[in-house]
Amino acid sequence: MGVTDLKLDVDTPDGRKGRIIALALVDREPRTITLQHGFGNRGAAVSYLRQNAPMLLDRARNWLSDPSTRPDFETTRRMLREEMRERFGSKLLRLLLTGSRARGNWCPDSDWDIVAVVEGARRCGPAGPIPKALQAPDGNPIDLVVIPPADFDHPARFMAEMRANHSLL
Repeated sequence: MGVTDLKLDVDTPDGRKGRIIALALVDREPRTITLQHGFGNRGAAVSYLRQNAPMLLDRARNWLSDPSTRPDFETTRRMLREEMRERFGSKLLRLLLTGSRARGNWCPDSDWDIVAVVEGARRCGPAGPIPKALQAPDGNPIDLVVIPPADFDHPARFMAEMRANHSLL
């Protein structure tokens, strides 16, 4: 397939949450794909686009020219496991997938809810852990929660759902 006139843009389909889209002609037919979604607002999406334009352009070219290059569930899961092992090294004790993907009722644009049990991480406060917003290789958002082993071993109320519904990442 020939990809021409490739442009990246920020879209806010619900008027609030932002997403990054790619627009191009693929074999002379107009195509639009979502590269990243789940930004809290348009400004966050614009900032991410500015910081990551070369990577997003490369991803758009790949996904538009060969849709099979977009990682599937298992490939994304493996890539996330590798990224977290690289990020935390030997301090990573356990890596859990929670939420809809762990329950098995996810859809293609579901986020990835990940809990990393990391030696030396700070204890969570009474409101629970604060997720770090990241992006997965498949273009979906990641909510990463980093907790120390003590918070996993002796969970507060906020961890009950995670402990009941999780799988190893």
